Parts: sequence; structure tokens; C-alpha cells
Amino acid sequence: MLERLDEIEWGELSHAYGVATDVPLILRALAERNGFRDSKEFDGVDLVLALGNRIAHQGSLYPATLPAVPFLMEIVEKGRLSNRNEIVDLLVVIANGWNGIIEEEAESETYVVKIRERFENREELYRA
Repeated sequence: MLERLDEIEWGELSHAYGVATDVPLILRALAERNGFRDSKEFDGVDLVLALGNRIAHQGSLYPATLPAVPFLMEIVEKGRLSNRNEIVDLLVVIANGWNGIIEEEAESETYVVKIRERFENREELYRA
């Protein structure tokens, strides 16, 4: 899972709190540890909330938001997570946020369509 995560130049992207170098760390932790990670960086931290505050803070989206989407989708589709509902909710927030944004990349619209198609009926994805 997340094989292509390091192909993204996260250090050149930003989120609500600055440079997005922590985004791949949080994504990996989400994929590996059921939403929590016992480590110095993330000890007891709600990772979905931490990621959401960075890439979709108060409804604002950032340069690091779009690159994170396919990885979040992969985590939801392939992972066995107790916090799947929260990740799906974050994806819905991101999809709704794109409505008012002028797209600079053709690929952006592709991800929006994918998110809406896959998560339109969120209840199907809510598994404990």
C-alpha cells in the first residue's frame, strides 16, 4: 500500500501549517496503525484529525490536498480501519471543497469525479 507516496515532492507543497513534509508520515501511519501510531511524532494523536486540519483546514484546500487524495482512497479501500468513517468524511469534505475552486490541473477534475463516484453512498464504506 502507498507504493507511490515518495514520488510526490511533498517538500514543495504546502498545507494549512506550512510545508507538507509531514503529510506522507501521517498517511503511512494511517495505513499501518489503525489511525494511531505509537511514536514520538504521533503518540496518541488522532491522525485523521491531524491530516484533515492540514489539508482541508476549515474548508480551505491547499496544494498538498489533491496529491493526498488517491492515497486516502487507497487506505479506505484496502485498509482494515476502525476509523474508516472519519477518513471517508474527510474525502467528502475535500470533494465538496473543490466545487468552488478554479482547476489549474486537468487531473484535478478526475480526482473529484472519482471521489464523488466512490463515496456518494458513504454508508457502504462504513465498516467497523
